[in-house]
Order: sequence, then structure tokens, then C-alpha cells
Amino acid sequence: MNNPYFAFVEHILEGSSAQNLTKVIMSFLFNASGLTKVEVPSRLLCFGVDGVSTFQGAEGGVIVQIQDLDVPFLRGIHYMAHMINLVVRIFF
Repeated sequence: MNNPYFAFVEHILEGSSAQNLTKVIMSFLFNASGLTKVEVPSRLLCFGVDGVSTFQGAEGGVIVQIQDLDVPFLRGIHYMAHMINLVVRIFF
């Protein structure tokens, strides 16, 4: 399949565990972006997430797993659009 976005969605449908999401994200970075395993640690600094523990869990979330894959400076950031959406849904 030539379109990496379809491959990305297809793989996520296999499961939403932190392990599977980490595998899919790293595969996407290596295959679709053209980054090598040497380049990823120096170029991947932030990762926008929606705050769910699957991504931000301190013991086994996607962020921690990617940090363990030789990307120690990676930071997960709860993106603002999602935070605003949560506030609007609560108060309006």
C-alpha cells in the first residue's frame, strides 16, 4: 500500500493498547517520514496527545515506551484544542 495514512489507520484497528499504538507510531515515523532509527531521537521532541492514560501513563503509556526506545527527551503535551473542547462540553 502506497498511502501511509491508510496503513496507519489500518494498524490502529488491530488494537488500542499502548504497545500497539507505540508500534504503529514508530512504524509510521520510520516508513512514512523517511526518518532513520538514528534520526528519530534527535528530531522527535514533542508528541501531542489527548491526555488519556494510554498515551500519558507514567508506567507504560505510549510516551514512556517511546522514551525507552532511545528517545529520552520526548515530551507528551496535552494539546490545547482537546482541552478547550473538554471545557466547552462541561460548561455549555
